[in-house]
Amino acid sequence: MKKLLLSLLFIFSILFSTTTSIASSTTPNSFTFNGSGFGHGVGLSQIGAKGMALAGKNATEILQYFFPGTEVVPIDDTAILKVNVAHLTSSVDFNISAKNPNDIFSVIDANNLAVDNSLLSNQKSLNATLVQNQIQIYTVSTNGTKSSLGTSSYWKISWSNETTNVSLKNSGIITLLKYGFLELYSVLDKSGDYHLEVVNDISLHDQYLLGLGEVSNGWPPAAIQAQIIASRTYAYKRKDFIKPECQCNLYGNKFDQVFVGYNKELMLWGARYRQDVIATDSSPSQGLVIEYKNQPIDIYYFSSDGGITQAGKDVWGLDRPYLTNVSDPYSVNDQLNPGYAHWHRTYQTSQIAAWLGMKDVVRIDPIGKSAAGANQKIAVYGSDGTKKLLSISAFKTSVLLPSSWFSIQPNY
Repeated sequence: MKKLLLSLLFIFSILFSTTTSIASSTTPNSFTFNGSGFGHGVGLSQIGAKGMALAGKNATEILQYFFPGTEVVPIDDTAILKVNVAHLTSSVDFNISAKNPNDIFSVIDANNLAVDNSLLSNQKSLNATLVQNQIQIYTVSTNGTKSSLGTSSYWKISWSNETTNVSLKNSGIITLLKYGFLELYSVLDKSGDYHLEVVNDISLHDQYLLGLGEVSNGWPPAAIQAQIIASRTYAYKRKDFIKPECQCNLYGNKFDQVFVGYNKELMLWGARYRQDVIATDSSPSQGLVIEYKNQPIDIYYFSSDGGITQAGKDVWGLDRPYLTNVSDPYSVNDQLNPGYAHWHRTYQTSQIAAWLGMKDVVRIDPIGKSAAGANQKIAVYGSDGTKKLLSISAFKTSVLLPSSWFSIQPNY
């Protein structure tokens, strides 16, 4: 009986160790994602535009290629845009520098009363701080001493000439502004809290476009001009709508278009970039936009893709005849698109599980491909039989992947 018991224990120990070994071997240590492209893939490929420009195509040819059936035409673009330059903040610093001693600098409150309306002999520093539901404006001396100019729910800061530069500092980020004027709002959000919002009011025709940081100043002129025309079209479609949460037409970040202000013109080849903006002006009151059947199009653009652009209907269910699949070999050219023509990301299984809110991950499977060959959904499996089915947008955001074009390799 004793021998039988020992034999059973021996057999059981073998079976247990074998089962444990099998279970552990089926759980990868990490996953590697091998892909191409950066962005959603719908509309204008910026790397594709660069490649076509280097091949001798002009801006109109580039845009009509990526948006089939469209026209590039002039339109009245004299509107003033409200561009958000500080969002959901509580304190902002301003440094105002004047090159012309006759420049006038004004600070006006909600009652249209000028609390500061003086010549700028050199420079002036201000601070705006949210105090409950009001904005308090201070002048700041060279030694840091503050003197209050008053409180108001709204302020307007303006300057008389473009020879004055305003440096705006918010959360450590400095934006240099030259054009238009500034508006400061105390805004109540949906949660019942107030925030300070800062808006730069500038002309769509050229001032806004001169400050966009979407592509490099050193790119071929035709690629830059294609981007400027696309960006003007994007802004034109939004010029008549105010977002209440920011009191703006456009955010100055990736949620609309990246706006870096006068910094753009001060960068290397800034003067050439300025000439490319001017090249898209048809007259002092008109600029080029992209139209389909005499209406400005719904504009989308991105960095690069997996060799073919995505159709709008495959990504967002947005069925537009000009948001369709076109070949883009430049995006998968390593010389034109270093770092994103072919990229690789490896993450530990435990890290992926934590990002996705799962106990562990034993398998990740793509479910479905778009016409452009991009993944559409991702199924993630745990060792306990749990399964998560995620949209490609949710998955790549969680797992920090640049695009939807990728394969998955488990590493044991």
